[in-house]
Amino acid sequence: MHALVAVVLVLPLCLLGRIGWWLALFTVAPAVLIDLDHAVAAGSLHPARMISLAARPLSHSLLFALGAGGLLAALWRTRSRRYPLGLLWYLFGLSLASHVLRDAADGNETTPWAWPAASPAWPAGLFFGLFFALSLLHLLLAARRPGPAAVLRPE
Repeated sequence: MHALVAVVLVLPLCLLGRIGWWLALFTVAPAVLIDLDHAVAAGSLHPARMISLAARPLSHSLLFALGAGGLLAALWRTRSRRYPLGLLWYLFGLSLASHVLRDAADGNETTPWAWPAASPAWPAGLFFGLFFALSLLHLLLAARRPGPAAVLRPE
């Protein structure tokens, strides 16, 4: 589910040539890989231990998503200067945030999405509506601009 949500967010940008396939793939990966924090918190790779945590780790917060998204953007930027750092940060941060907010929308109040503030659960319909609207916005913005968006110079 986490990968699917991230794909829905970046697919319009990729299909319309605004971002490349490699960037799209690496943008979606953090939405799934963030769950490795469960193994670290559980001290085990055993699935039963990883899903039986009392609460999701603090890395399931929007603060972490923004920080890790910035780090991933900076790392991508060292590989290629094709895209502006802000766009990369947005894409990687959005991928991580989609995971965090999807977990918070499952009716479970053990996701520290707003950490250090209180993090109440919220309706799944709100989550899916928000990300559907955002992916539609991506489609509209990508479709209205001629040429590759955010491309500074060829790789």
